Amino acid sequence: MKLLLTAFLSLLFCIFAAGPLAGWNENYAALQSHFERVTKERFNALFDGIKTVKDWESERSAVRAKLLQMLGHGRDWPREPPACRITHRVERRDYVLECLVLQTDPGVYVTANFYIPRDGRAPYPLIIYQSGHSGRGLYGNKTAFKHHGAWLAAHGISVLIMDTIELGELQVTHHGVYWNKRYDLYSRGYSPLGVEVYNARRVIDYLVTRPEVDKEKIGATGISGGGVCTFFLTLTDNRIKAAAPVSGECSSVGQIEGRLAVEHCDCMYPVNSFGLLFSEMGALAAPRPFLPCNAESDPLYPLPYFEQMVEKIREVYNLYGKGQNLNTAVVPGGHADSEIIRLPVYAFFLKEFLGLDTTLTEHGPVDTLAAEELLCIRDGYPLDERLTRIQEEFMPRAQFVPQPVGSASAAGRLHELTETLRSEVFTFFPKKDSPFEPRWEESRRIMKREHKRVSFNSFPDLRVQGTYSLPEKAMGKGRLPAVLFLEDRTGIEYDWGGGTKPQNYDWGERAVLVAETLDLGARAIDDSLRHQMRREATIIGRSFDGMRVYEILRSLDFLRSLPEVDPQRIAIVGKGPLGVNGLYAALLDGKVKRVVLGSPPASHTQGPYYLGILTHTDIPEVISLIADKVKLYGEVPPEIESALKTAAPENVFKFSNLAECLE
Repeated sequence: MKLLLTAFLSLLFCIFAAGPLAGWNENYAALQSHFERVTKERFNALFDGIKTVKDWESERSAVRAKLLQMLGHGRDWPREPPACRITHRVERRDYVLECLVLQTDPGVYVTANFYIPRDGRAPYPLIIYQSGHSGRGLYGNKTAFKHHGAWLAAHGISVLIMDTIELGELQVTHHGVYWNKRYDLYSRGYSPLGVEVYNARRVIDYLVTRPEVDKEKIGATGISGGGVCTFFLTLTDNRIKAAAPVSGECSSVGQIEGRLAVEHCDCMYPVNSFGLLFSEMGALAAPRPFLPCNAESDPLYPLPYFEQMVEKIREVYNLYGKGQNLNTAVVPGGHADSEIIRLPVYAFFLKEFLGLDTTLTEHGPVDTLAAEELLCIRDGYPLDERLTRIQEEFMPRAQFVPQPVGSASAAGRLHELTETLRSEVFTFFPKKDSPFEPRWEESRRIMKREHKRVSFNSFPDLRVQGTYSLPEKAMGKGRLPAVLFLEDRTGIEYDWGGGTKPQNYDWGERAVLVAETLDLGARAIDDSLRHQMRREATIIGRSFDGMRVYEILRSLDFLRSLPEVDPQRIAIVGKGPLGVNGLYAALLDGKVKRVVLGSPPASHTQGPYYLGILTHTDIPEVISLIADKVKLYGEVPPEIESALKTAAPENVFKFSNLAECLE
């Protein structure tokens, strides 16, 4: 009953979510439309220019390298297979069951059940079965899928059923962002998907040492979250010769149009800093036998979007002349590990690995074991485990030593980092800037300054809003120094008529643009929508803060286009994480005269959040690289103070207030 209710509510959400946007907050509607546009455009042009296998093989290498990097698999791979303990063994008529505890990385333990056929014809084909989200308490979620291991082993195929890291015997959440809003995991580049796939690949490293396993006949399957992991295991490990991911994937267009982020935990997605699409990644399976499976009424992976993904992948299979290797199994029903969805998977592996071309109508009785027999850790959890802190430790974190400003080493690092940011962090920046097309409102005189509300294009279908002000009688004074002040109000606020808005400060003889970038000031998204929109953004390779960096760059260029502004004398002013967005804009721009930061955070673990940024750099290094431009007020973290003292020991960088910083 609970499963049926969940499915009904999920379906209701999808129907509602796919409806018109007019009733939503207009800023949400604009952003959702932007996400849909850029995703469709990229999807439609995905394989343009790829006409031959040679064309694809060149692209394939680049896509695979990017995927491995995003998952945290670009590291030096361990030379030795993981240590493994067999903690329990049971003999049945058709198979032997071994309970395994593998150490895939120091302190990272995986619990799994290994089903070995008993017909005496070893080595056997091997299937890696990755479990879906099905809580089974102490015994781990592998026990919910034991029928797969027992059935396949009874038919001559060995099976390794893995616990996941969220619902296994040892556990850490898949919902760090979803439930706990740990956006720092985006900065770290961490997704639980990376660990799940890493564990599966390392388990294979062990299993190929076993005499029972045929190394040339390794397959993979799993449902739901296990289907997602099967999908990505196939794309990252060429030892997988055939795969059948079940109810675990659909097109990126579907993820955005269907607003499906709310339906899925963090393990569904890599931290997609390169903005790869599901069809683009899925094409890495070609030309191997591949059987994506889905149910007709699955609300989590709606059938039209599932088919859309598969048909785009088929374009690459057809290049190889292997279209027959890509098939689908679509069955009646919803999101469930039902018998009807298991049968095509079983038939697929019987054909691919045993040469048995058969149609199954039922799987019959299955000889399964009680959950107690499947328990792997029987003498207490290991005290040296680090799975419970894997979120902080899995992705490599960049290290740096501050270099003196102006030195050759600092200049080289500045150039290197700028290129890396553009090619690996802010990859979504448009290749061509849109015309500004400014819209000005009537001028108002407030506190001896002329104020105008203005908006202009940032991304082609999004507009920065703000207030531009000039001192009285600015005409005839020549070009003025300018301040780009970054509005940091969050949430939807009401104008109570107060006078403490930043445009009302005494800016002296300066032109000032108070810029409202994405989800700030008048552009705020409703609180009930913001969190899942931030998750949705990462599906297509961007973060809110990263988008703000581009909008700050556009605001700089807009200021420079105004006739009363001296383009050589512009300062960026911002507080907290938003000020750091201004810092990055200044670094990428290269022409800003000054950056003023109020109480900046010490690290991207505190914000701002860019996808995978901590694998490349952190705030103290960026500040140190342009130390000659940076002024600080408010609370200054010791990490930043130390970096600045090393980079520019003769400079005064810390001041008591904003006025002193602008002198």
